[in-house]
Amino acid sequence: VTGVSSSRQPVIQIYDPRKLSTSLLEQDLNLAPGYMMANFDTDTRLLSVTMRGSSVVQLYDVTKSVKRGEMKQINQKMFGSNTLSGVCAAPKYSLDLTKSE
Repeated sequence: VTGVSSSRQPVIQIYDPRKLSTSLLEQDLNLAPGYMMANFDTDTRLLSVTMRGSSVVQLYDVTKSVKRGEMKQINQKMFGSNTLSGVCAAPKYSLDLTKSE
């Protein structure tokens, strides 16, 4: 779940679907406030997060360590002066990973 904290900073909250009353993890993001766009890949368990109008994409490793209250940022990509207006996911079978990575 994405949202904002009481101080209007962007946050990610991760919940166990069997117990939605409390979050397993709440992580503050070091991004400017705005419309948050997140994409989760279930195969690799990677979460990419950016804000509309931002030029930064942050990549997080969401593993079983979330149950311990940890989520590790593994990469941050800056696109210079180009700002992002949206993100999408393409099916893995439609990509040639040797050319796109």
